[in-house]
Amino acid sequence: MKFYSTNNRSQTVSFREAIIQGLAPDKGLYMPERIPVFPNSFFHSLHERSFQEIA
Repeated sequence: MKFYSTNNRSQTVSFREAIIQGLAPDKGLYMPERIPVFPNSFFHSLHERSFQEIA
């Protein structure tokens, strides 16, 4: 998954880089390029899963 700065969408970084850096060099926040959509069945089955399975 790639992340971009809220101040500059043209440069992207990996998930690892976004976590390690915290803030983008231009002081923007990192946002994912896309947010995955989960099916409703995923949310309905959460109570059946352990914390490890959810993570």
